[in-house]
Amino acid sequence: MAKINDFLGIIWTLFTLGINIEAALDGRSSCSEVTVSYGNGGDSTPNDVPQYAIPGSSLRICTRNAYSCCTPKMETKLVELAETELEEEVREKTSLLRDFFIRRTQKFDDYMKQLIAISQRDLHNMFTSTYGTMYSDNEEIFDELFSSLRDFYYGVDIDLEQVMDDFFFLLFQRMFALINTDYEYTDQFWDCTGHYMEELLPFEDIPQMLTVKVRRSVTAARTFVQGLGVGRDVVTDVSKVDPSASCLDALTRMSKCSLCSGQTAVLPCYSYCQNVMKGCLSSEAELQQEWNKYVDAMSELSERLAGPFNVESVLNVIDLEISNAIMNMQGHASTITTKVLQGCGPLQMKRTKRASGDRSRNSGYKTKNPSPNLPDTPKVDLRRLLRDVKTKLMEWERIWSSLSYDVCNDPAVAADTVDEETCWNGESIGRYEHEQVGIGITGQVGNPEVTVDIKPSFQVRKQITKLRTMTQQIKNAVDGKDADSIYTEYLVGSGSGSGSGSGDGGAVDVVDPKYRPTVPPHQAAISTSVSWACLLVLLLAAITIRW
Repeated sequence: MAKINDFLGIIWTLFTLGINIEAALDGRSSCSEVTVSYGNGGDSTPNDVPQYAIPGSSLRICTRNAYSCCTPKMETKLVELAETELEEEVREKTSLLRDFFIRRTQKFDDYMKQLIAISQRDLHNMFTSTYGTMYSDNEEIFDELFSSLRDFYYGVDIDLEQVMDDFFFLLFQRMFALINTDYEYTDQFWDCTGHYMEELLPFEDIPQMLTVKVRRSVTAARTFVQGLGVGRDVVTDVSKVDPSASCLDALTRMSKCSLCSGQTAVLPCYSYCQNVMKGCLSSEAELQQEWNKYVDAMSELSERLAGPFNVESVLNVIDLEISNAIMNMQGHASTITTKVLQGCGPLQMKRTKRASGDRSRNSGYKTKNPSPNLPDTPKVDLRRLLRDVKTKLMEWERIWSSLSYDVCNDPAVAADTVDEETCWNGESIGRYEHEQVGIGITGQVGNPEVTVDIKPSFQVRKQITKLRTMTQQIKNAVDGKDADSIYTEYLVGSGSGSGSGSGDGGAVDVVDPKYRPTVPPHQAAISTSVSWACLLVLLLAAITIRW
């Protein structure tokens, strides 16, 4: 039995030796180095690699008229690996900008929520000490004002001019009743007094001036944080590349077919890489024009917020402005009372007199401080934050047209331009003979590596529409006009992560914990429905857009 086993071992050794001799005589090289390199990629296994090169006629992408260390099964896995590597490259090249948007969106959002809360707290403290029960008995109208400001910032469809008009009209009614306590007031009387507001100007020009400042500054702030959110969403979505079949073939030929030829340490020629990447990323390059307009608009808006539309300077003194308005009316109380009663009276006198013992403005009552744990001022330096955003956006202004260069400049992706004779040209080691093509879809005419569609991908067209819509709203805010609220994609959802709105109480499920909502929890359901409606409009616009 032992002799039989020895005999079989000899036969197998001779058989193996015969195969090796045959491979050597045919000029086929060993694939041992390929086995090591291939086994390090993805879910590939060394067992897939033949021991010696085999005819490449069965391959679809890599060289078919020569021997190859790749099988059709290996080639399929190499295509998948090339796609994964492209996705990782693009995601890595855009990660700094994406992370910047995420951090700055959150920082500005936190700043605005804190600023509104501090402004409300300061008014509460000042009015409590200055007006006593006059304020505490009417505190709800001030709470409603700040609630409306907060809701407007969150994106609720509110007319800020109407909010301010309603506030000052209601303040006028309360002040008039406090000054003239002996009358019985009716709804008809109060309706009538509304006609005298413009004529009498009980608060002088403070309501008009403050309304303009509040509307412009808060609109600018809301539009700015939404602009940051849209920039964040665009970068996030575009970084999720969806390469075409032609692109995948070209990627595989560029980055993986050298492996099949037994070349495990060679990199693609730089110009070769450029042509492949410019073809694969031609849709993304089409974002550049709208991105430039978006960056310019955001820069203008940041200047407005740092200057005439400075929301911090407006909200910091809103308590003083309202207090001055109250004192103005007190100073003209006699004239105002006479004219209003003449036009809207007469009124019946109250049947019972007010109880004796005047309630002084410091009579021991207690009101709840709305935000006792807030700092004296916002923790964020607004001007520095705005300057930082403007600077970074300008630095990244050419991100989409330079994306192919960013990828190919990676020393792990392509050879240096000085190594033109020792790089992979798609067929063998040597100079790449084709000229570099241009950028964008129109620049791909004659691209020898990638066949490109005549219009951008649906994903990119959707992002172009989103940028165009947001840019127009930013321009409206820059001009001091009303700007519609834009709901960004990553507000609320049922993803695995969770986050919480600053100061809004309770947790909100969001798509990713890095993406914080700009709506309070009680608005989540409303925001979700509106978000879907807005998204549908964007999708329809993207479908019909012409190139």
